Amino acid sequence: YLSNEPVVLEDFEDWSPENYDKSNQGGRYSMAAALSKSLNLPTLHLYFQVGHNKLNRLWNDFHFKGTLPDNPSAALGTAEANMVEMARLYSAFANGGNRVEAYYINRILDKEGNVIFEHKPEKPSRIMSEENATVMRQMLERTVKTGTAVSIKSRFGVRREIAGKTGTGQNY
Repeated sequence: YLSNEPVVLEDFEDWSPENYDKSNQGGRYSMAAALSKSLNLPTLHLYFQVGHNKLNRLWNDFHFKGTLPDNPSAALGTAEANMVEMARLYSAFANGGNRVEAYYINRILDKEGNVIFEHKPEKPSRIMSEENATVMRQMLERTVKTGTAVSIKSRFGVRREIAGKTGTGQNY
């Protein structure tokens, strides 16, 4: 379980991160509950347990172009990543821990219907264990079933099982 206690980070200009819902502080949460409620404080405490070096290795394994900042705000999503990079990350949870590369064009045909280009996907590469990917996927599914993303299915008429993550911008 992860702490949901407020902290003041003296080594980072006395930064005192908060949960979006400032009234929700204290206690301990499982990783699944913290993720489904989009709690910042347990995420920050997890960052310190895991350490920047391990997170940075995973960041690089996913081929993010930018650098993972060496500060705790990175745990709350301050690192720069584009949509394709984020899709690559989340697709690994759905693909049993395998990283797959996104592509935009599957096939190009000429006016007679002959294939002049066909994308040949790279072999997926294992980036995490299948067990870890399954646990992560289940936690993201919980976010949609009972957490901060619970309204997405009814709001957009989604009828299938989905997984997701909500978050806030810097200026909420």
